[in-house]
Amino acid sequence: MEQINNISQVTAFDSNSLLTIVHFEGLSNEVIYEIFEYLDFFHIYEIFFNLNTRFRNLLISSTLPIKINLSFLSKSNFEYYYRNMIIPYQHRIQSLYLSNLFIVDLFLSSFPLISKFIQLQTLIIDKIQSKYLNNFLNDLFFLPHLSSLVLILFHLSSIKYCKLSIHASHPPEQLPIATNEVSPIVHLVIKDTINLNELFAFLSYVPQLHRLSIDRLSTCNMQMNVCSIVLNHLTHVSLNLGDVTFDDFEILIKKNLFHQVQVLYILTHGDIAYLVANRWQFLILSHMPYLRIFDIQHRVIINATDREIYPDLFDQFESLFWFERQWFFAYHIHETGVTADVFFYSTDSCRRRHFVLAIEPTKRSAPHTKQMYMNSVHYLEFQHKNRIINWANYFPNVTQLTFKCNPLQENEYVLPIIFNRIFPLKQITKLEIIWFNFDLKYVIELLTFMPNIHMLRFNL
Repeated sequence: MEQINNISQVTAFDSNSLLTIVHFEGLSNEVIYEIFEYLDFFHIYEIFFNLNTRFRNLLISSTLPIKINLSFLSKSNFEYYYRNMIIPYQHRIQSLYLSNLFIVDLFLSSFPLISKFIQLQTLIIDKIQSKYLNNFLNDLFFLPHLSSLVLILFHLSSIKYCKLSIHASHPPEQLPIATNEVSPIVHLVIKDTINLNELFAFLSYVPQLHRLSIDRLSTCNMQMNVCSIVLNHLTHVSLNLGDVTFDDFEILIKKNLFHQVQVLYILTHGDIAYLVANRWQFLILSHMPYLRIFDIQHRVIINATDREIYPDLFDQFESLFWFERQWFFAYHIHETGVTADVFFYSTDSCRRRHFVLAIEPTKRSAPHTKQMYMNSVHYLEFQHKNRIINWANYFPNVTQLTFKCNPLQENEYVLPIIFNRIFPLKQITKLEIIWFNFDLKYVIELLTFMPNIHMLRFNL
């Protein structure tokens, strides 16, 4: 009670700078509810429930959503919390974080406890055991408002490959940095958007990681939590850097997370700093000394009047540093009225699995233009029909095809000949057409040259 008396009055200054004493109990219910939103329900209950009848009624009668973090409770405190706070108010719980092993076991073994949290939107479970997974995943069907789910499975000893799809209509709770719980995962694929802080948290759990692939990185709205992480085995990295600036990317690299990386694929947008060759040269020499494959694709839309500055930037990628490593690049600048689409990319793409045919390059920095066999490419994407007609190289192992342009305006008899000069049509098993204006008869004709196709998708 002595602690309560310490907060029973609030000192404030009015507009005339006169000292005013406001008693906490004199605040309106609305203001008190706003204060409660910043506190964990455990502390709210512990402090206010037995204070007086008014505060008890505020807690009992409230419809205020409840956020519960059970990561800090002892077993004895949890039993009290469970009996007096969780069971009576389970219909109001909106966010729940479970981490202590005995707490997770209790929740997941007490069917159908989780399924009664009908307002639950965010659920984070650390240290979940595999024996509960099947029933737990079935229970999720009873949670109509659940929009964010994080299962920390990193401590499962047999997992080597992990692929995560993170779809949330609300931002998920921040994953804590690992302390002594680590995972044997060696290949991590994240098929969605995560921010840099979330990336650091993920990486803290996987010190044995060899390969990392992320569909899209984003910037943080808060200061980056750059912690000390050692990844001595990470050799292959593929990143779509989304809206991450080069300055933020430098922070990631300068923490020496990628010190052992040998293969780096990156897709970048917008920030012109990604096109400054000297900054790349410094990063590679200082923080990625073992890099042998550097594959970049950068796209930016600019004012057409600014296009003159870009050729000079691209010329900086023709120095001895790049030539010695056999890293060559090309670019194109396509004007569309008052804007210009600038695309800069690596041309030593015989090591890519996914290749994009866009507009004909303005310039090549490679020392030759002879035909190459791009054996590693399995997925080919067409973005401009002129590249189809004029393309000189060959993809013998392509099985997946995407059209983001309309090549079907060509003669229906000539088109298969053109395609077979680029890749063997008979090997195609997956075809996707992302174009609103196409002639179905040409598609049908083309399919007669693809006897092994088993997936056809139209995205109009």
